[in-house]
Amino acid sequence: MERRLAAILAADMVGYSRLMAEDELDELAADIKTNGLQQPIVLADFADEESGEIVTMLVDGRNRLEACKRAKVKPKTVEHASNQEPTAFVPSANIHRRHLNSGQRAMATAMMYPKKGRDQTPTQLEFHPEYLRQARTVLEQSEADAQRVLAGTFALPDAYKEAKTKCAIDGYSPKKL
Repeated sequence: MERRLAAILAADMVGYSRLMAEDELDELAADIKTNGLQQPIVLADFADEESGEIVTMLVDGRNRLEACKRAKVKPKTVEHASNQEPTAFVPSANIHRRHLNSGQRAMATAMMYPKKGRDQTPTQLEFHPEYLRQARTVLEQSEADAQRVLAGTFALPDAYKEAKTKCAIDGYSPKKL
């Protein structure tokens, strides 16, 4: 049976795994060429719902894979543990890898899980749950401000105050999220 490679792009919606800038990818490629790939690329096999064929998905390591191609180094790969849903693994792996502050982590989580509820909220948060409530309020009021929080150019508490002010001006209060 033929295998093909696909990527899980859920994290791209919130910018976890955007491709690095060209110069950053070149730096990573040079480092991999000199020192080898330090973190393996994570893959998972799934049955395609339509064709039934086995599809190998790139779960984590898109930048490393591109850097390996540039460095002409065969990438090390590992199979994703089947006991964890890949779409839960991606944000978890990337939130902890990136240098994000608590507000940025909360906003990234709010973007992945915009609704409150047992099925819509990760069970383990690496920040105070109040931050997630604030991030959801900001996201509901202003996608632009949410993106600024995620980028680290607007602090979550300041964005939340602005969202609350906008709600007061518009004559309604933020939904209880």
